[in-house]
Amino acid sequence: MSRRLMPVLAIAITAALSVAACGGGATTATGAANSPAPAEATPAASTDAGAGGAACATSTAAGTVSAAMSGTAFVPATIQAKVGDVIAWTNNDTIPHTATFKDDPACTTETLAAGATGALTFSAAGTYALICKIHSSMTATIDVTE
Repeated sequence: MSRRLMPVLAIAITAALSVAACGGGATTATGAANSPAPAEATPAASTDAGAGGAACATSTAAGTVSAAMSGTAFVPATIQAKVGDVIAWTNNDTIPHTATFKDDPACTTETLAAGATGALTFSAAGTYALICKIHSSMTATIDVTE
């Protein structure tokens, strides 16, 4: 091999290895690819959810309103709650999900593995759009009353 091609070949191999190292994410035992959680996956630390004006926070308290993630959907699609209620979602699917306030992605459950439960509480009345950050077609509405 000529001395001229060696540096070019070394650069090409380094670039290929760098690209391969940055690809995909880990693969779980179920074969589903998981990307690292984005920075906004960190649960909101306060009850002020910011941009949407909603007062939303994560909760570790027992749920006063139960919901599920099943069939890549929120069940029920519309949740009725009162200010201060803890809405708890249990992931009944084999793939991970989140329950995330659409207008403020910082207000979210952690990524919930199969069988896990995560909860949010709202301290202001209103109607809130909910999504799964992993599956954007998963949507729901939360109606919070006084």
